[in-house]
Amino acid sequence: MNRDVVEAAIQVIADHGWDGLTLDRVAVRAGSSRSTLWRSGVTREAIIRELLSGLAEDYRSRVWPVLTMSEAGRERLQRAMEALFDVADRHLPLLAASDTAFHRASSVEEQRMSFIAPLARLLRDGLVDGSLTAHGEPDEVAVVLFNSIWTYVHLRSRHRWEAGRARQTLLRLLLGSLFRDG
Repeated sequence: MNRDVVEAAIQVIADHGWDGLTLDRVAVRAGSSRSTLWRSGVTREAIIRELLSGLAEDYRSRVWPVLTMSEAGRERLQRAMEALFDVADRHLPLLAASDTAFHRASSVEEQRMSFIAPLARLLRDGLVDGSLTAHGEPDEVAVVLFNSIWTYVHLRSRHRWEAGRARQTLLRLLLGSLFRDG
């Protein structure tokens, strides 16, 4: 799909939310017409699929490599959380408009991925190597860690916090009690 159309759709979602995403609005924002988009095979559903696939691919490309690093679980977990925040910053208008974006992205047919599994894996690795302490089942703690993305999105988009401030505050709160010496 044309990048201008994708960018226009992101701006429409930022301005009008998911329900306000229409081909007419996207066409106007992209400097095109609805019929031109339609003839090019662009539909509302195709736009949504493209946005969600992009979100999932961005997450995969940033977080999954952390799993293969040789550092302790603690360092890799922190890197994964930072990568998650990087993804949030790149998709901030989309995430600020809908708290279901990751849920939707996980069910895009060609993606079928878990956003939680990498964090749970890193928690388990940290427990094994002794760099993290247990505070519940890794799968449950991973859900809490992943869902901190919504606090990050809220701080960035609604309170207009700078990325560094939001990251530092959340990482200190979220990871401090998990770190063996934290």
